Order: sequence, then C-alpha cells, then structure tokens
Amino acid sequence: KLFKIKEKIGYTKRQLTQESVEKLEQEIKICSSVVNQDWLMTNLSRLVF
Repeated sequence: KLFKIKEKIGYTKRQLTQESVEKLEQEIKICSSVVNQDWLMTNLSRLVF
C-alpha cells in the first residue's frame, strides 16, 4: 500500500509547489498505519484538486 502512495505522490509532484511536496514527504514519513495512509490520500486529493 505504501508503494501505491509513493507512486501517487510521484505523479502528483509535478502538480504541486515545492513547498507542498516537502510537506507531503514529511507526512509520508510520519504516516505508517493504514488509517494515517487513508488520511494522507484524502488530504493529497484535497491539495491536487
């Protein structure tokens, strides 16, 4: 599951500002449980769209 998140981050990096990318990368390091991963994907979608 973490691989899919990293794949999604890699795809969306081009659409985000450098500051947002750095913030997301910090959150990814913190997020290890499935619940936190779901939270991250939700917030990632919020940033992208």
